[in-house]
Amino acid sequence: MNTTRRNDIQGLRAIAVLLVVFYHSNLIFDGGFIGVDVFFVISGYVIMKSLLAEYNSTSTISVRNFMTRRVRRLLPASSAVVVFTLIASLFIFSPFFEHRQIGLSSLSSTFFSANLYFILQNSYSALINNPFRHMWSLGVEEQFYIYLICSIAFLLRCKSNRGSFQKKMLVFLIATSIASFVFNLIFSSGIQLLPLPTRIAFFSPLTRIWELQLGVLFAFIPIHSIRFRSLKYSGDLMAGLGLVLIFWSGFTFNSFMQFPGVIALIPTTGALLLILASPNSRVIGNLLSIKPLRIIGDLSYSWYLWHWPLIVFSEALFPGSRVAVLTAGFGSVIPAYVSYHFVENRFRSSDSNSSFGPLKIASISLSIQFLCAVALIIGATSTYGLKQPVAEGANGSWAFAAGCQMTELPFPADKCSHSVEQPQGTVLLIGDSQAGSISDGVFSATELLNLNFVVWYNDGCPIFPRPTVERSDCPDFQKSIPELISSINPDLIVVANKASLYGMGGVQHGGLSIKNADGSTPDTYSETIQMWTDGIQEIFSSASLVNSKILYVQQVPTSKPTSPTLIRKTSSNSTFDLSFSSNRNEIVQAEKQALSGFNDVTLFNPADYLCPNNRCSASKDENSVYSDENHLSPYGAQMLAPSIGQVIKQLLNI
Repeated sequence: MNTTRRNDIQGLRAIAVLLVVFYHSNLIFDGGFIGVDVFFVISGYVIMKSLLAEYNSTSTISVRNFMTRRVRRLLPASSAVVVFTLIASLFIFSPFFEHRQIGLSSLSSTFFSANLYFILQNSYSALINNPFRHMWSLGVEEQFYIYLICSIAFLLRCKSNRGSFQKKMLVFLIATSIASFVFNLIFSSGIQLLPLPTRIAFFSPLTRIWELQLGVLFAFIPIHSIRFRSLKYSGDLMAGLGLVLIFWSGFTFNSFMQFPGVIALIPTTGALLLILASPNSRVIGNLLSIKPLRIIGDLSYSWYLWHWPLIVFSEALFPGSRVAVLTAGFGSVIPAYVSYHFVENRFRSSDSNSSFGPLKIASISLSIQFLCAVALIIGATSTYGLKQPVAEGANGSWAFAAGCQMTELPFPADKCSHSVEQPQGTVLLIGDSQAGSISDGVFSATELLNLNFVVWYNDGCPIFPRPTVERSDCPDFQKSIPELISSINPDLIVVANKASLYGMGGVQHGGLSIKNADGSTPDTYSETIQMWTDGIQEIFSSASLVNSKILYVQQVPTSKPTSPTLIRKTSSNSTFDLSFSSNRNEIVQAEKQALSGFNDVTLFNPADYLCPNNRCSASKDENSVYSDENHLSPYGAQMLAPSIGQVIKQLLNI
């Protein structure tokens, strides 16, 4: 049911989508992701206003009509973007690893459950440069709509008179909002509740309901009847404060923060103040109602859908190009305009396209999306001329094949140890997935030197014993390392970790942050670097490793885009510039300085051997050097074997 259009709310939508686009374009607003939170408040308010208008005119609320409006409003536009993204991904990305992740993500997006899919991912790679990552918010909203309309239907059945429904509804909304906010605080703080991941804080409807319901609660207030008479400019002051809170959040927040948490109250309160006060604000209300902002507000849904896939594609096609990213981010308003006028508006009206009812729209849209996604997943079999098929992550490595990734304790010595006759010593390889991915190279080196070889790793787990925000199994892995060292008594310990991973983006980007010694999480990348170097100094000074000979293999260069994609669009002898790994390069230099005083620790920088003249090989001699953007393939690991073997030989004097 249509309600009176508020131009100021369209202007607020425009601000929200601009914040998100600026953020994803890496421009100005480090906290631009709060635009989604503003959207949540707006959505809750507008939806409830519409439902209350229907109730006041008919004394009931039709679940069928509500869901029909939602299907017409959301599904056609999202389907167009999903299908386009899947087709484009077929030609832009590689079939080795990316097609599967993109296909699975699209399936969850098809059924408005991308947020749940991302919660369930154990691999951070599912969230990095994924063209469907932004669809999580649509999942939250759609799940909220179903929950809201079902709650309303239940309360309507329980009502005894017209007035009691609204009273019961308000009590219900307040109680569930408080519960949701408490869940949000628990998960955002990094507290492990049961075996659940802290990604729930960012992606779960349970921790986001309160944001949408803030708007729902305010919908019960007859805003147009409110007059601020106590102070002449009180409406402008409240609206101005709301605008300040939103933009202050956009400027000062960053992705390192454990969000939403309590700080999400700042932008959501700002949105509420604007919704409440704008009708009584001569300055802010008129500002939000200007035509350019209204137009952007009208396009906000389609623009949100289109901007992120195009940004991801631009980064893959034009790696390192700021111009390409900005062009994609802001140029995506063009397909958004087309989508709004020829898709959204075409299907939104219940009076037009009568032959396309909501059930037919849903059936056709979902079927097309599903078939395209399945085709992308199962049809990606080409090796693009590469002799060696590319494995997913470290899953083609010697260590993975032997079953040496930690799934449970105790350590599987029978699988993860390779013994030789009359060994000249024993080498132990430990770390996260980086250790697993280089295991082929280390194994080959030890075999040539007649050394026993043992490997033990766990994806996404740093070796030093500080609690991670995300991984509850890391402490078990970390605690097992001293016992493993004691039982094996290795002559050399090889350590490998993806240092730049930890702390890079908080829960919204994978949640693989680790805490400082005092329990705090880093707020900037500089703090992340300091946290990491403090951690490796701590572990290399610990009783289990002190006086041990250690070969510390630093993080491999990170290709951008993912090297299989690079291979696909160039040749089987492709390269990329080392400067693409800026975060990695920065932390590698910090490690070098931090460990300079450790006489028993030898640094091994893979870039010295993989990147001559600062050009890194993505493929060589028709073999892929990488399996994804940050893991070496077995072939790539073998490229390191001669140099690693030489270092091991010198360290063990053999």
